[in-house]
Amino acid sequence: MTTSTEADEENRPKAEPRAPLSDPGWWRGLLGIGFGKSFWGFLAFAVVAGAAAYLVLGVFVDVPSETAVVWTLLGGVLAVGFLTLVEASSHPSRHVELAVHAMVRGRYAPWFWFGALAGVLAPAVLAVIALSVDSTSAGLVVPAAVLALAGMFAAETAFVRAGQAVPLS
Repeated sequence: MTTSTEADEENRPKAEPRAPLSDPGWWRGLLGIGFGKSFWGFLAFAVVAGAAAYLVLGVFVDVPSETAVVWTLLGGVLAVGFLTLVEASSHPSRHVELAVHAMVRGRYAPWFWFGALAGVLAPAVLAVIALSVDSTSAGLVVPAAVLALAGMFAAETAFVRAGQAVPLS
């Protein structure tokens, strides 16, 4: 004979196992960000990474419409810059405020500022120069692409490490 507790256990719907990396809630919890912000951030990073890879590839093979790729890189780094500004200025909780302080002024500030300057400002300036002189020469666009990738790596390193450095309770 089964007890009511055992019967309840048998009738309870079972949760399907999910890989943590495929669960958006897991990412929001890990990174401490909302879905909308993370979606746009990942999208902007994907645009920058794709354009940067395409520009570096252009050194080895003929890339059609390289000017459009430079415009894409410029738009992507401007979007990343805007989202970085939003992340650095929003403090929905005391824990986020502490993490932002660690990222912008504290232990991870060198990583963050390298990412902001080398990953956003420098590629944007180089892309604007390349577009204004109507030149997509490798001397301008490849350094912009490499700096954009290095800057994204540095800024995201600061973002993740600062978020994990703050105690949650």
